[in-house]
Amino acid sequence: MKELPGLVFLSRSSVESRKRKLKRLFNVESQEVNFLFEKAREHGFIYFFYSLAS
Repeated sequence: MKELPGLVFLSRSSVESRKRKLKRLFNVESQEVNFLFEKAREHGFIYFFYSLAS
């Protein structure tokens, strides 16, 4: 997760804020970031999926 602000032009606080909003929108309780990204991709919020675990 620490790498994400380097991949997008957002501050760390902006990234965390958007993560919280997406979790509420998708009703996601999981702390797993990849799961949240996959849900966002499925709903068309993001167009690519970059696995932070890789």
